[in-house]
Amino acid sequence: MYVVVAYRSGRLEEHNYIVAATNDRSDAIAAAREEQQGRGLKYGVEVIEHPTEERIAYFPSYAEPADATRPESSSELVTAHYIGEHILHAFQTGERTAPSGHKIDTPGGPVDTLTFVPAEFPAWIVELCRHALEMFSRGR
Repeated sequence: MYVVVAYRSGRLEEHNYIVAATNDRSDAIAAAREEQQGRGLKYGVEVIEHPTEERIAYFPSYAEPADATRPESSSELVTAHYIGEHILHAFQTGERTAPSGHKIDTPGGPVDTLTFVPAEFPAWIVELCRHALEMFSRGR
């Protein structure tokens, strides 16, 4: 099965939608090319083979380099996701990681190990975490 997905400006976090799903590889590639062109290059369009998740083809949007091979996420959103996961975990467990002061040797040189320490949050972070957990646990 081949799934064709369009991403506005070739960005994973922008509007996206399924264009087609077909058992015919050439039909999927043709549908992707047609969607990219037909939408005025506003959308980067990819063809993914299911269930292997192999990317078969990618046709970039006007907002991407001509040689782009896949849709991208903004580094700011990836960073925010990483920070958010760590804050939420610390909020839920009451602990966060911190350098232990104990170094170990690695092929890349010595690195500090981590240890768990109590997590302390300003009131606004506690309020934000509680609100987000409540809001998303009820399906908003």
